[in-house]
Amino acid sequence: MISEQIKKLKDSAYVYKAGGYPEASKLFLEAANTIEILSTKLAANMERSSVYYGDGWIACEDRLPEENQRVLASFSHGAVTILTYYDKKFHGIYDYTINTVLAWQPLPEPYNINIKNNNN
Repeated sequence: MISEQIKKLKDSAYVYKAGGYPEASKLFLEAANTIEILSTKLAANMERSSVYYGDGWIACEDRLPEENQRVLASFSHGAVTILTYYDKKFHGIYDYTINTVLAWQPLPEPYNINIKNNNN
């Protein structure tokens, strides 16, 4: 879908250029190129996130949790645990720097027994 829109923008740029509107043509080409670059970067980030960290995992190098946020943290050696992020560190029984924790994800909502009982 995005590639079709980029093609339409580029086609419009050529039409405007042929019609004697070089500035409009330039704007259409710049917009098409910007969208193409951003689309490529977004696709690469999504692929990297999915391949290296699995769905839902956020690499610490990409983004850190909010202050005082409890998260599920994944270490480079494969262990996973719940930690709280504050003062630029992950805290649990021990404190861990962002060099130790590879990735994190928000905790899921707690199980709600009332939802199950209402569906019967």
